[in-house]
Amino acid sequence: MACDLTKGRALPCRESVGGLKAVYFVDFGDLGDVTLTSDTDDTISDMDGTFDAFKYVLKGTSSVEQTINASRENGTVFFDQAVSLSLPQLSKEDNNEIKLLAYGRPH
Repeated sequence: MACDLTKGRALPCRESVGGLKAVYFVDFGDLGDVTLTSDTDDTISDMDGTFDAFKYVLKGTSSVEQTINASRENGTVFFDQAVSLSLPQLSKEDNNEIKLLAYGRPH
């Protein structure tokens, strides 16, 4: 069956520091066609669109939360993702950009 598990996972060493340093936003539809390395690997190898990626540097308690939702009745699984960003010292111009993020549908 295609959904059988393939490996386990050991507890990793404490040799890295976790957290978010920055997020990048691209306007919806500007990425073009995305090419993956294979059908089973979700690594992006190419994008044919012309786009600008806008970097937002983070500080403090920014986080990403992912919830896995499964429906036995429908036989479906979907992922709900939420990002909480801490952006210190927002100016009037920053607030206008955040409003554009809310109005648009950036990647």
